[in-house]
Amino acid sequence: MTEERLHFDEDIDAPNAMYAAEHLSRYAVLAPFVKGKRVLDIACGEGYGSWFLKEWGAAEVVGVDISESAITSAQKNFGRTGVRYLVGDACKAPEFLDHASFDIIVSFETVEHVADPVTFLHGLRTLAATNAGIFISCPNDYIAMPVDKANPFHLRKYTFEEFKGLAEMVLGNGDQWLLGANVQGYAFIPDGDSLISCPMQNWQSIVNAKAGGTTQILPSQWNVSPDKTNVLCYLGIWGVKDLVPAVTVSAQSYPAFIGPWETINWFKEQLANASELKTEDARQILKLEEDCRKLCVQAELSVAEARHRTMELSIQLDSLQAERHSFDLIATGYKNQALALEALAVYRDSQLSVIYNSKSWKWTKPVRVFGRLARGEFDSVRASLRQFLSR
Repeated sequence: MTEERLHFDEDIDAPNAMYAAEHLSRYAVLAPFVKGKRVLDIACGEGYGSWFLKEWGAAEVVGVDISESAITSAQKNFGRTGVRYLVGDACKAPEFLDHASFDIIVSFETVEHVADPVTFLHGLRTLAATNAGIFISCPNDYIAMPVDKANPFHLRKYTFEEFKGLAEMVLGNGDQWLLGANVQGYAFIPDGDSLISCPMQNWQSIVNAKAGGTTQILPSQWNVSPDKTNVLCYLGIWGVKDLVPAVTVSAQSYPAFIGPWETINWFKEQLANASELKTEDARQILKLEEDCRKLCVQAELSVAEARHRTMELSIQLDSLQAERHSFDLIATGYKNQALALEALAVYRDSQLSVIYNSKSWKWTKPVRVFGRLARGEFDSVRASLRQFLSR
């Protein structure tokens, strides 16, 4: 959602009709289903939705929100017979509601705020009467916020598949899945109708919103058609088989986002349709288009080159790490060999010492001396004699 909730205090700036329609559209889908029903509105904000649910025929509405200021505003601005507002944590609703039973449970843009969404959804299930209708929505923060930013009020982002998987894990398969998307169009409105003669001056005038009539929706153009990745929110519905109508559009129009290519094409069409087309203007447009194409190509090449270079560096890093590992293994082998040789030398010296100090070695020494003399090793014999006499 564009804002966390609508504010109805008098010091708040005048409302934006698009924001009002965005918030109200979630509640408007319930209009055909609440008559005579007991309804629970979890995270009701400042109560306008609960007010509408009663206006559309609900037997009783209980609105719950964790914000005391929001509930105070709800009681002040939208208090009425048959609507009760309570301060409470959505995850603990079964406790302070004494495990009551509701025919319709509504929870719009709440799951992204709670730390334990599974417990939250289990709580809603325990509060649902047999064959109750459950309406739960979740914002698409991937389209509502820049890629590198997160909504400071939300604990996490959900894709459509993630939200659907979480909800159906607890509540079972949803009967309907709707996608909330921006629409633009035209309407034939009677002269003097309050939609155009009495525009919104403050948030309180949201209660004058209208619903009904015949709506015709045409397919979107190819380059701006909504899908699961670019819609504003996702809405899951349980226990309601009848088709939920697509509802509420703003009584004012606003410019949709269009990219540079669409802007250039639109400008070219305007020039082509002008009664006097200036050649120089056409040349400038063509040059602008060509420059834009070149910039896009350069950007794509730069991205591709960066990815290729990153891949090369990754491969080089892997190779260097493999070589280092190999060197470590070789060094470990050399170290082990050196330790083995050192141990062998110590063993050799100890064995030689045992031999040299043995009686048999000493008794056979004359024999060894005569053997060396017989072989002509006179220098060796003289050295042994000098060593013997020096002792």
